[in-house]
Amino acid sequence: MQSFSSVPKRLWRWLALFFIALVPRLVLLRVYDIELSQDGFDAVNTLTIVQTQGIGAVPRDLMDRFILHPLYMLLLAALRFLTPASIDFYFAARLLSALIACVAVILFFAFTRRAYGEIAAWVAALFLAFAPSFLWESVAILSSTLFLALYIGVWFALLRSRYRLAAFLAFLAALTRYEGVVLVALIFAALFIRDFRARALTPRDSAARGRGTGGDWLVSMAFAFAFPLTLAAAGALATGNALEFLGAQSMAAVWLRFLAPGDFARRGAFFITQYPALFPALIVWLGGAGASAAVFLSLRAKRPRRRPPGQVETSRSTGEIPRSLRSLEMTRATALLLATSALYLVFDEALVWLNYTTLEVRFLM
Repeated sequence: MQSFSSVPKRLWRWLALFFIALVPRLVLLRVYDIELSQDGFDAVNTLTIVQTQGIGAVPRDLMDRFILHPLYMLLLAALRFLTPASIDFYFAARLLSALIACVAVILFFAFTRRAYGEIAAWVAALFLAFAPSFLWESVAILSSTLFLALYIGVWFALLRSRYRLAAFLAFLAALTRYEGVVLVALIFAALFIRDFRARALTPRDSAARGRGTGGDWLVSMAFAFAFPLTLAAAGALATGNALEFLGAQSMAAVWLRFLAPGDFARRGAFFITQYPALFPALIVWLGGAGASAAVFLSLRAKRPRRRPPGQVETSRSTGEIPRSLRSLEMTRATALLLATSALYLVFDEALVWLNYTTLEVRFLM
């Protein structure tokens, strides 16, 4: 029988983090024994109508949930099928959100630990685990926790140069929430920078160098095209119209107001100036200081020499990476975080330009 001492140290870390994140969420599930979100009520109501009357009876405003969040709705549908009638489905769905949130915390810990070290990983993971907005979304029937777990998974895959896995996770994130297309853009940016540094800007040249980068581009492009095709297929199956996702309630404002932008300068500043309205000033300043410190340390870090073929990248038991490679990992992680922030800022500002403002606070959170 395997002894406890032989269990990898990183597994103990993950288990500890899982229970640290899970306990407060179980307490909140007990204290708030009703669904906290109108979106959650609508999602369950949609599944109830589909189960009892068929998909043709679902009203248009509820049908948009399948079109805008197909992966999350399919996950809820599978959970509903597996949940016994004696168990409250609202509780089961909220518990699922809590469990996915714990996975997101563990992924964030693993990402931060690999790039910035043990102490930074614990601080970052605990900040995420107890962030008020994340705690609330963790006990509600919302797609936010699933999206965040996939979001961090994309970061972690890119940090480890697993571009094909990152493309797959970004595809799933986009099917969970439309803003996942930003992660697709991030992957292409990462591939371009990688190949630019290698002076191999085309898949053909990359393959000729024996790096296999052509396959990374092809897989990423395949998943990028699969996203709209999947939405079209979902629209065709649900309503008979493959282009239904273009007219979904939440997207209609974008298309119909394309030629009627609002006061971009005034409202566009929302995503830059309004963080203190949602978070304590100390947290905002800590976040800014942390980002500045990460950039400063990354710029000062010494670049390691190229790793010889066959060198072990990490310790299998502890997940440690050689100290000589830590600076490279930190620089890459900082670049990923800054690039994602920049892309999301462009994405959010574009929605403001299109006069699509109903979710400004939600995007900021």
